[in-house]
Amino acid sequence: MGPGWPAAQPQRGIERDSQWSRLLAMEPGIGSLSSGALFSSGSLGQASLQAGAAQVGEDLAKEDLSLVALGAGEPIYEKILRDLAAAHPDNIAVRIGYDEGLAHRIEAGADMFLMPSRYEPGGLNQLYSLRYGTIPIVRATGGLDDTIEEATGFKFQEYSSAALLEAIRAALAEFRRPDQWSARVGRAMSKDFSWDVSAREYANLYHRLIGAG
Repeated sequence: MGPGWPAAQPQRGIERDSQWSRLLAMEPGIGSLSSGALFSSGSLGQASLQAGAAQVGEDLAKEDLSLVALGAGEPIYEKILRDLAAAHPDNIAVRIGYDEGLAHRIEAGADMFLMPSRYEPGGLNQLYSLRYGTIPIVRATGGLDDTIEEATGFKFQEYSSAALLEAIRAALAEFRRPDQWSARVGRAMSKDFSWDVSAREYANLYHRLIGAG
């Protein structure tokens, strides 16, 4: 269990642990964010959507939400995001660098997690998000498409800022309906990607192959 994880991870299928929201509210530069739903981003590179970074940020700043981005990427995108944070201090916070503990606190304390990858063979952050009850918004590619269902997260197909914004707005619309949102969080937290499940599936496959022989 790495730094930043809770001493006892949340049980599946129960309500989110509010300690993470409280801890995040105490983070300098993050706790002062004052707008709506709180989004976190997997990395600056993923958040940028390449050349559309500035437009995505400006469009998000108009929505009733806050965005926290942590990580490192190409200098041009780091500058764009720093400038966005400076222009919209009530909506956007950016931390350049790597901090595993803070990354988990942000992901656990946020309402939604953005992972708009161009490609993603596997991916762990979306699994962390499900376990924390932080609803993932992902591009339907690779491991993200395999692990995130329509019932547990929001997916978009096209790798574009317009498609990302459409998915975010769909998530925000449901976030404003607490009963539906709570049900989605419960479904997300109930997902089990542990090795116990994988081991059973491998064992079942092995027995079927032996029986077929």
